Amino acid sequence: MKVVHYDFSCPFELKNNLGTIVIENNKKFYEYCSDIFSMQNGEDGKFIFLEIDKELKFSKNGLIIFDIFNLDFNDKKIISGLYSKLNKIVEENYHFEYLKCIGEFMKIIDDIKIDSPYPYTYNEDISFNDLLKAIKVQPEKEYSSILEKLINYINVISEYTLIKLIIFVNVRNFLAQEEMEELIKNIGYCKINIIFLECIQPKRIGNEKILIIDNDLCEIIIE
Repeated sequence: MKVVHYDFSCPFELKNNLGTIVIENNKKFYEYCSDIFSMQNGEDGKFIFLEIDKELKFSKNGLIIFDIFNLDFNDKKIISGLYSKLNKIVEENYHFEYLKCIGEFMKIIDDIKIDSPYPYTYNEDISFNDLLKAIKVQPEKEYSSILEKLINYINVISEYTLIKLIIFVNVRNFLAQEEMEELIKNIGYCKINIIFLECIQPKRIGNEKILIIDNDLCEIIIE
């Protein structure tokens, strides 16, 4: 993936689906964050994200994260993708068992109806999605560390949604160096692009590719 901006002298290309962009100028850092956030909400912005030279629609396929402590595992896109995957598994591997369970459930409802003091009707055309909603199936969101939570969030987004790019803002402020190393290691196994947007130049990890825009707006690329 390539990141293009009017301020950049040339596109910044991610390396192994990962890149770090450091904006040391506070005013410009705010401007970039605000711009990407607006793009997430469907507005026009100055950034262009290219995947195989095709522009990515950020409002549909991108995500910017400012607060890693409030990652939304119940986002509609995640839940919809999860239910779709589970429906496919049931259809391919447990179709007969599902029909049998529904039949037994409907029989119980009919039996209860006999004992009910008041008549009632019900919808016989119940879907597997209806059952998933009723028992509130959702991704696990209790983790032993913020690192584990981040890794699982990235995996869930990658597996269940159409998101192709996540931008994390100042995530290094909350992770130790060894935790960042583990996070970057796990990102290498994902099918999603990750950008770390930072305001302070970090210690480089491995062959991490870094674009630095210093306080005077000069560009430095480390690769």
